[in-house]
Amino acid sequence: MNQTNKNNNQWDLLADYFSNPNLCSVDNIEIVEPLLINRLKKSKELNIIDFGCGTGYFCKRLAGFANSILGIDGSKGMIKQAKKYNSIKKIAFSNKSLLSIDISNYNFFNATFVFEFMNDNKIIKILKY
Repeated sequence: MNQTNKNNNQWDLLADYFSNPNLCSVDNIEIVEPLLINRLKKSKELNIIDFGCGTGYFCKRLAGFANSILGIDGSKGMIKQAKKYNSIKKIAFSNKSLLSIDISNYNFFNATFVFEFMNDNKIIKILKY
């Protein structure tokens, strides 16, 4: 099993845990998300990619002021939970590689607490993309 599949399987095991937003990262919910939301609320015509969306909790919080949101996560378990608990029409979820998605219609890219779990070569590819 390669390293990417091993990491995704570890996240799959945590999908049920992270489907409860009260159990998610306190840093994310109390510090990062409010700052991003306050900033994004001032923007117009937002089409957002939430890379590493997990169970879609942040996507759901963005839905009130974004035109569209694409939540992407490498974990099939996380995407399964995201689809289960989010039925808002303007939010779509995918576990496809970011590099295989046409990003030309998106004007905001969020990757909160994602890059620290990736190797440098993959980060460089994503940033160039």
